[in-house]
Amino acid sequence: MALSKVNPNFVSQNLGRRNLIINGDMTVAQRATSATGVGAANGYYALDRFGGVLSTTGRLTMSQSTDAPNGFSKSMKLDCTTADASPTAGEYFILQQVIEAQDIKSMARGTSGAKEVTVSFYVKGTAATYVCEMQDESSRELSKTFNVTTAWERVELTFPADTNVAAATTYDNTAGIYLYFWLQAGTNFKGGTIPTTWASQTNTDRTAGISNFFSSTSNELYMTGVQMEVGDTATDFEHRSFGEELQLCKRYYQVVEAHNRFRAAAGSNINTNSVTYFVEMRATPTAVKSGGIVSNIGYEATNSVTAKGLRYELTSTSSGDAYQLGRNITLSAEL
Repeated sequence: MALSKVNPNFVSQNLGRRNLIINGDMTVAQRATSATGVGAANGYYALDRFGGVLSTTGRLTMSQSTDAPNGFSKSMKLDCTTADASPTAGEYFILQQVIEAQDIKSMARGTSGAKEVTVSFYVKGTAATYVCEMQDESSRELSKTFNVTTAWERVELTFPADTNVAAATTYDNTAGIYLYFWLQAGTNFKGGTIPTTWASQTNTDRTAGISNFFSSTSNELYMTGVQMEVGDTATDFEHRSFGEELQLCKRYYQVVEAHNRFRAAAGSNINTNSVTYFVEMRATPTAVKSGGIVSNIGYEATNSVTAKGLRYELTSTSSGDAYQLGRNITLSAEL
């Protein structure tokens, strides 16, 4: 008779498909492995799916680091390069990941069966206190503080369920939940008391007790193993293969190449190539051309851009070959 292993009920199970965060292990960096001057504008800079929402005079470098806790190979490293030791009342810096509404159905928000959600992650760096906040598409929010020390530690934060009908979600490809990590906040955002239940956003209650990452250029922060899952317990980090994680990231950002070469008289018929993306994107992306070698080209354009592909068109300016080699097209459909 075959024997089966029985796991005690206190042993966590690697059930898979628990983590709502993409690239939580910081392994994918399609844009760059390092980005300097972060803080000048909102956007995505280096590691996929982790962007910034900000208004600060502080600056930092975001990079992919090999300093990581056991079981991980990469982390996100933030280095303060320009201090902002005395932020004005309205200054702030938030590291964020935005999750599509159609991916949070299991939270059952706005119903009597709404579920708790647990956020966990590993951090180390200059000793400080920062804030993790969840905010929904209706600007209902809830925050919790967490501490950073010089050694890798796992932070586990459980957020209560939101049964209020105001939390009901339209399950589509727009933003459903914003996961925020506050690293800096002026007095406009920290004069009150952090709420213990979900409520309509009150700015002064969002970040009480927060430190200032930009207080000194010696400050640094490492983070990896970011996980958000339904339930009141943090389970083991859900490791997905690099290939799968990369495909998930490409739903929001990818770079494709358009190759085109043709011989014709000047001003001849438009030559058209169809470019299909590696992965269908979340929505119709913004397409930006860069790089490559172009000559004898009178007209060059991307047309009929959709979530699945685009059309790339060329005409010549003189008889002979008109060609384009390895033209990169950057596609972004970030939330």
